[in-house]
Amino acid sequence: MKSRFQYVLVGVGITLLAIVAVLVIGFKPTQAGDASNTAISTNSAEITQVQLPVNNLSINETQKNENAQLFAERNRLVADWRASVAGQNGWLYMKVLYDRELDGGGVLPNGVPIPQDYISEQWYKLSDGSSVTQMVSFMWDLEGNLVQVATYRDGYWRNFSDNSKVAGTLLDWPQDDRFIAGNVFYNKITREDISSAETATTVFTYQYGHPAISFDEAGLEDIAITGGIIRETIDAATGQVMTVSTTHFLADGSEIFADEYTYLLVEVIDNLPTNVADYLMKEVDNDNQ
Repeated sequence: MKSRFQYVLVGVGITLLAIVAVLVIGFKPTQAGDASNTAISTNSAEITQVQLPVNNLSINETQKNENAQLFAERNRLVADWRASVAGQNGWLYMKVLYDRELDGGGVLPNGVPIPQDYISEQWYKLSDGSSVTQMVSFMWDLEGNLVQVATYRDGYWRNFSDNSKVAGTLLDWPQDDRFIAGNVFYNKITREDISSAETATTVFTYQYGHPAISFDEAGLEDIAITGGIIRETIDAATGQVMTVSTTHFLADGSEIFADEYTYLLVEVIDNLPTNVADYLMKEVDNDNQ
């Protein structure tokens, strides 16, 4: 059953699937092993799932082992960052810039268009060193206009773009579904360590392929995608993800930049800003439970 509350999924979480022409942000985790055959697309009416053909590109055992080793190295880096945050009290604040060349479009239930590029601010309440109990999310367009606000507390999601309230659960951590083991089949993973006087970063590149997929129904006419490359840049000292970009391979042999998201600021703060705290305690006008 589709709900207007689905639109809270756009821009609130850090959940992305790589093998799509239009990337949609969501809270709901995918099951390991399933996502390699599923893409998320969006049109002006709703968010739907599109079944993808199974990856039929060959990969030898040596490459499989190398991929597994590099994926484990990546996860160890990110685990270090998670552990450093989990050991603190307060609110995890994340400010992320989404740059999307392939515009999924869409309109929120209140009639406000979903911007092609936007800034997402999220506050996660840290508790017991391992879980998140409350959350606030703002979506801004690049002109500084507030597009939508969503909150989670006491077991309910509240979306103030359409005054909806839905019972649900909150993921313990913001995460990117592309980097959950088994969610996407990668043909090749590489690692590059880059050092400068100011910073040291580690760049993981994930290449994937699949039979050609047409995205005409998603508003991307004459585009057939056969795979792509994801580039993930991580702070080598802290394990914090800094940027993630996606480039698609097209059936005609060309490439097209899909999107990039950049963490502008990540920090743990003691208390919420007053306007954010007000939204957290605010109640919607209508309950759609």
